[in-house]
Amino acid sequence: MFGCLQIMLALRIALRYLFSRKSHSAINLITLVAACGVGIITAAMICMLSVFNGFEGLVSSLTSRFDPDLRMQPTLGRTFHDNDSLRSLLLSHPDVEAVGVTLEETVLLSYGGHQLPARMKGVDATFEQVSRIDSILLGEDGFLLKDEVADYCILGAGLASVVGINRGFVRPLTVFCPRLIGKGSVDVTRPEEAFSEANLYCSNIFMVQQADYDNQYFLCSLPVAQKLLGDSLLTSAYELQLRPGANPNKVKCDLTSLLNPPASSQSISTPPFSFLTRYEQQADAYRIMQIEKWLTFLLVFFILLIASFNAIGALSMLIIDKEAQISTLRNMGADPSLIRRIFTSEGWLITGIGAVVGLTLGIILCRLQQHFGFISLGGGDTTRYVVAAYPVLLRWSDALLTLLAVAAVGLLSTFYTVRSTL
Repeated sequence: MFGCLQIMLALRIALRYLFSRKSHSAINLITLVAACGVGIITAAMICMLSVFNGFEGLVSSLTSRFDPDLRMQPTLGRTFHDNDSLRSLLLSHPDVEAVGVTLEETVLLSYGGHQLPARMKGVDATFEQVSRIDSILLGEDGFLLKDEVADYCILGAGLASVVGINRGFVRPLTVFCPRLIGKGSVDVTRPEEAFSEANLYCSNIFMVQQADYDNQYFLCSLPVAQKLLGDSLLTSAYELQLRPGANPNKVKCDLTSLLNPPASSQSISTPPFSFLTRYEQQADAYRIMQIEKWLTFLLVFFILLIASFNAIGALSMLIIDKEAQISTLRNMGADPSLIRRIFTSEGWLITGIGAVVGLTLGIILCRLQQHFGFISLGGGDTTRYVVAAYPVLLRWSDALLTLLAVAAVGLLSTFYTVRSTL
């Protein structure tokens, strides 16, 4: 009880010291600068983390048009044989809506004297369900890979530009693919038969607005890809479309347990298949973004450490200014712990006011950017960018982390000042 009363007394005296007139007006100014510095850096940390979250969400929305919710691929090797019973087992899960079969391989494209390597992705008719390919097609012909006349392909925009082809061109694109024998090796002893080829007409062009896709990939029908590789059952992955609201991580765990049960509780076999969520399919890109985010956070945190010297200076000058009052309190019976608690509360108030004001300012700025986009990309020239303004996504976990960082710096700086001065 006595401890609570002492804390309340210390806080009340600290509030009076903070807002009362000082003998030197410079102390008021330094205190104001210290609180403003903490507030501005807090707002900057909130905005910085929210912008990185926005870019992460933007990349996720772009890749979701091409990548499935869940991708099943072999743990060992690159390919396996398509199996109807395996697909039926996947579809038996209540959260799996559709399963598509795909086959990927690096091939050589040739058109009009241009030759370059590309990533072929053979897909079946289910690909329209497991991806949002229709939303990224530039032409009006839709998702056309085969009809009674010919076989077609859909090229990434960057790939089509380099090759020099466009949709509707009457001359076909030639695809050269290594002819595989045995366990995926190429027969180098007969170079004239080492490659299989196919002629494909360009029916459409897609644009994900991500270089990894637009500059490398083209789509063709699954039978064409299997024929090029010489195996009508060959596949490299199953792509799963989940029902709305399904948790990809939970479905991944369920399917992993379903397809790869442990041999015994003591000996767990290596799973023949692995499942990748959309984030795991683009693990490198997201990892780079996370590294950039937290490195930037550390840089701003070091700026906060430097700004804390303003709070140290303000608190030190306040202690010197209140020497007469400190002597009076001692004569009235105040023990050293009460006096230290008063000025500790003073330092916390300076940091706390700055942190609350900065947090409020940061949240307001993020909300305004989300709704109005007043900070645009490219100085107003929005034609070169995917979005017109900086994307922002405010997460309360980041706000809490920022408050904890500011509180830790304020606590350490206050503790050091009070212990070294009193």
